Amino acid sequence: MPAHSPRRALAGLALALAALPAGGAPPGSPWGAAYFPDVELTTHEGRRVRFYADLVRDRRVVVSFIYTRCTQICGLATANLARVQRELGERVGKDIHLYSVSLEPEHDTPERLRAFAAAFRARPGWTFLTGRAEDVALLRKKFGDLAPIEEHAPVIEIGNDVTGQWWRTSALDNPRYLATVIAGFMDPAWDGRSQVAARGYRAAPPVAAGKGQALFRQRCAACHVPGGDSVGPDLAGVTRRRDPAWLARWIRSPGTLIDGGDPLALELLERHGGIAMPPSDLSASELDAVLAYLRSQDRQAAER
Repeated sequence: MPAHSPRRALAGLALALAALPAGGAPPGSPWGAAYFPDVELTTHEGRRVRFYADLVRDRRVVVSFIYTRCTQICGLATANLARVQRELGERVGKDIHLYSVSLEPEHDTPERLRAFAAAFRARPGWTFLTGRAEDVALLRKKFGDLAPIEEHAPVIEIGNDVTGQWWRTSALDNPRYLATVIAGFMDPAWDGRSQVAARGYRAAPPVAAGKGQALFRQRCAACHVPGGDSVGPDLAGVTRRRDPAWLARWIRSPGTLIDGGDPLALELLERHGGIAMPPSDLSASELDAVLAYLRSQDRQAAER
């Protein structure tokens, strides 16, 4: 699902209400205790909590819906949210709280969610939640997602219960942009000195120069961070380590290799917490462009 336009997300999906003292959403706000079901959920650490009373009330929060057996978009969205958490730094768990709710609670036990969180390098302040299937379904309905779980939207819900603001935007958007929205734009007291405030155009990363680089940043960068600080490995030198034909098959359809019992595919699956890489859905020309970009990166590294 393509990422939403930042301008549209801010102009069309923002539901701004006047800020009032803490104590739940402001009177007259549609987004408070009268709207959100206070269902009981269980955290990945085994604690029982109420969705509104314990997790949302008087807080600034980010809510996403995932499930651990997802082989499509959940992994990429969760990896991107992990990058957002790194951008936000120590604010997560203090004045900002991240929640990921399982869409398959009958399968996703706290133990499974702990392993899933560890695979994505989730840090304190990010809570993964499960519960009764009917309660999760009700909660999901309140956030407006009625599609089958295999087709659920890769979005995040950003809320400030004190002001009664809720925004929805793509979970796949630029992580620095998302961190800026979460940390600043929903805070009436924000003065531009946020940890993730804009640093000016000169400090912005360069625009992708070629098709392969642009595709890599869009489809791959969330999971493959230099240094391996994400669910996937650092890809430095990958075109020298892997057979080119195998690498192309792996990028195009990792599930086919895993289901076929490919030894290297199974080794990678085990090494990275049992999280399967989603299929890239790249066309032949796009796959060639990504591989060419990876080869160019490896050549430049070798020359250095």
